[in-house]
Amino acid sequence: MKTEVELPQTLWNQLARLAEQRQKTVSELIAEAIALMLSCQQPALSREERKRRALSVIGQFPAEPDLAARHDEYFSLEP
Repeated sequence: MKTEVELPQTLWNQLARLAEQRQKTVSELIAEAIALMLSCQQPALSREERKRRALSVIGQFPAEPDLAARHDEYFSLEP
């Protein structure tokens, strides 16, 4: 499938140099970059799922009993 994309000149120049270095076409590099980007995408979680995950870790980690009230003080302490 063909499509047309406008790129800033500096980006085109970088892409053309990279294509030459890798002995590939610019089209091949663009297709590889898009495939990589799409493979890294995670489906968006619903609000309910994000809430369920956040609530599932409550109490799972040790903390000072007054951390919620004094968190600014704790963060300002020297390590």
